Amino acid sequence: MALVLLFVTVVLFSVCEVSMNAVYRVGDSAGWTMIDHPDYKRWASTKRFHVGDTLIFTYLKQYHDVMEVSHHDYVHCKTNFAKAVYHTGSDSVSLTKPGEFYFICSNDGHCSAGQKLHIKSSSNNAAIIRNFYLTIATVFALCIYKTNSLTDHIN
Repeated sequence: MALVLLFVTVVLFSVCEVSMNAVYRVGDSAGWTMIDHPDYKRWASTKRFHVGDTLIFTYLKQYHDVMEVSHHDYVHCKTNFAKAVYHTGSDSVSLTKPGEFYFICSNDGHCSAGQKLHIKSSSNNAAIIRNFYLTIATVFALCIYKTNSLTDHIN
């Protein structure tokens, strides 16, 4: 019985972890574009990004791309030292660590006209809490298992 409880607990917490990660389409319905000059700073200010979340950049690849750059290159719209370059028109970027991330379009004039994004990803406290409860549930299930084993030997 304790092993069944342990298995169910692990499965439930694993499902919870998957559902906690968010997927954001950059610019929402506008996507990653210059048309109508989306305000990516305002878009990002309405979100809370965490480790494990994914950014989806959707754009016309013949007109745009996505470059992950340093803070300096973001501020000055420099494209010489990109950390990563995406150019498929539908790019997924996973936030794998806490910190600040900077993205720009490298096409002439796009970054300086506002096609750039700065986000801050924080550690996922929900995952820490989930791991804490998983540890408690595991210890509890093992205690029940050991208690049942001792009871079986006494009887």
